[in-house]
Amino acid sequence: MTKAPPSVLHCHDTESSDPRRSGFATAMIAACSENRLPQGGAGARAMQDMRDEVSRIVVDAQRREKLHAAILRYEDELRTFEQTVLEFQELLHALNSDPGASADQFSDLISRYEVERKAARARLLKIHFDLLGLTTEDEWRSIAKREAKLLRAAADPAGMRTTRS
Repeated sequence: MTKAPPSVLHCHDTESSDPRRSGFATAMIAACSENRLPQGGAGARAMQDMRDEVSRIVVDAQRREKLHAAILRYEDELRTFEQTVLEFQELLHALNSDPGASADQFSDLISRYEVERKAARARLLKIHFDLLGLTTEDEWRSIAKREAKLLRAAADPAGMRTTRS
């Protein structure tokens, strides 16, 4: 039996002394428990909710434009990584069905996936901190709630868990 690939939002140090970051850390804990990313439904609604909140609360047009661009990068990164996960799963299933597959082949495939996952996680964290850097504390407090909702949707795309609004 093969194990599902680890999520891009792999849990590491989630403690933060900065209260503006604590929402992200909390949401990462939830998102780390699953390997799926938002595909339409709750994930798409959460992404749109983030965009709408930026439009609603950020009055400075230049910062608002930069925030929308960062959110678009966030969405693109999630979509790209979702494709990486699907490709990995297909290759893993194909390898798993090959009785002649060696442990080295599995190890190689998993190692390549891990490199891609870590790179995607680093890009997502950079985008998160770009968003953080473009906002005031009050703006971030509101936007962070939407980001947490997005990450919860990533952890539970089928909406099976109860989540806070």
